[in-house]
Amino acid sequence: MRDQPQPDANRGGLRVWGPTPCVAPTTMTGAGRCHAVGATHGRDGLRRALEDGGFTVADVAAVHHFPRVALVAVERVPDEALRDGARFTQGYLSTRPVVRVRVAERPGREPEAWLTIKGPGGVARAEYEYPIPAAHAAEMVPLCVAVLHKTRYHVRVGAHTWDLDRYHGSLDGFWLAEVELRAGDEPFERPPWITDEVSHDPRYTNVALALAHADALRKGVRGDA
Repeated sequence: MRDQPQPDANRGGLRVWGPTPCVAPTTMTGAGRCHAVGATHGRDGLRRALEDGGFTVADVAAVHHFPRVALVAVERVPDEALRDGARFTQGYLSTRPVVRVRVAERPGREPEAWLTIKGPGGVARAEYEYPIPAAHAAEMVPLCVAVLHKTRYHVRVGAHTWDLDRYHGSLDGFWLAEVELRAGDEPFERPPWITDEVSHDPRYTNVALALAHADALRKGVRGDA
């Protein structure tokens, strides 16, 4: 049985609700329990909340994200930006809430993999990411309700690093750019190769794109995976 939410006002402005069953693997720390976090500020409070739940800061690669997403004018991207990309296969074990498994492959390196759980929201959302064995992730991908493939490049622009994603399969030829900010109002430099911002458009989330790709596969449109 899940406890009724009991907001705690003494943790850096965070509303910490718990305990709830943890959807992550049993190999994770936290004694099989995790806290649902519902706020957009209070880093110290969030740290205490995670530690109270049995997690350490090292266990959680990112706990709150402020992503900004934009479409890309590919012809404006400099050639040097498109080097040393990582090939991603990512699948969604659940879409509500988002539970994603991702495998990253880079030339000359062993594959890496992560399990990520995302809270609701667009520009501001809670996010928990855990490294897992790549072999386990490969076994999870066929269990997913939707899968997509893309190549990711990292491009430094001003004080931030942008993720530049080229999608494959039925989405071949489609690109998105994303930058992660530390706060919703943090200023950032717009690179000359982005066009319209789509941060608030649900059609451009990776979940939506993966579901669109799955639908295309059912209709026999495969593209270059």
